Amino acid sequence: MTGTTKNETYSVRALYEVIKLSLLMRDRDLVHFIRTMNDNIIEDFEKIKKNPNTPLNDIIKYYENYTIVFMMIRAIMQEANISFYQEKTREVTNYFLTDELYIKSEKPSKSVYDDED
Repeated sequence: MTGTTKNETYSVRALYEVIKLSLLMRDRDLVHFIRTMNDNIIEDFEKIKKNPNTPLNDIIKYYENYTIVFMMIRAIMQEANISFYQEKTREVTNYFLTDELYIKSEKPSKSVYDDED
């Protein structure tokens, strides 16, 4: 029988790849927030990337837009019962923001909430 055992762990990158499409990209509020606040999130994310050892408490205190994305991703992971990896939410957030803010070259011309004509 194949599958995972209770003691088997995965890299954070592998976890991210698994949950990206099925959980993160399907959360309309998260995607909408990132697309709406794109420039502000990039500004926060760039500052945080320059000092990767910034404590989470300082990030929450000084970087509101990043914190909102972080909290939304943490809530999505909690709802999916991914509790073992909660301490890795910051890494998952960074992977997701890198993909959504930098790697995607095609930006949608309208919000995910706009009606299709």
